[in-house]
Amino acid sequence: MNKYAKSVINVGGSVVDIFLGIIISVYILLERRGIKRAFKRFSKAFFPEKLRKTTSYYFKTIGDFINRYISCQLLDAGIVFFLCLIVLSIMQTEYASLIALMVGSFNLIPYFGAFLAILISALIILVNNGFMSALILVIVLVVVQQVDATIIQPRLVSSSLSIKPLFVIFGVVIGGGLFGIIGIFIGVPMVALLKNIFDDIIEKKYSENLSAKNTQ
Repeated sequence: MNKYAKSVINVGGSVVDIFLGIIISVYILLERRGIKRAFKRFSKAFFPEKLRKTTSYYFKTIGDFINRYISCQLLDAGIVFFLCLIVLSIMQTEYASLIALMVGSFNLIPYFGAFLAILISALIILVNNGFMSALILVIVLVVVQQVDATIIQPRLVSSSLSIKPLFVIFGVVIGGGLFGIIGIFIGVPMVALLKNIFDDIIEKKYSENLSAKNTQ
């Protein structure tokens, strides 16, 4: 009973946290202009202009990267949906449209999404068509997910954020390992931002060295 009570309390606390998070997010969005003005006044009062401009530039850059990354995730989910729909239609699988839609939608959930979609789809086919049909479906969906995870998604993100696919995978793995699900979403944009900062530093150093040589 004690363990059961603790479980109920933990679930209730999580629900309350989610509810409060939604409410706070709504109020922050409603007051975003005032918050922005207050932040600008604070930064002008305590920080030099050059630092403010640099910080503002990189904040806008990371926001742009996050927007692009989310757009890529939505596009990737659409591609997975159409791939699954085509393959399952060729196989004449029952509920092909429903399964393809579920796999594409669940693909937006990092790590667990693909597994849950395959599991639910397999259970549906197992009940209606038997074990062999469910096994074939699992194999097909796993192949589609692997093609997406190793080829399609890294290339989509790399072309949008102008980083190599290796950096995309690196960002997902490191971000997820350090910060969990949130880290998976922000890992790739952060890697893109760090690459952008590194390129700016190299370009600045190169320009300074070139100017010094021309002066000599």
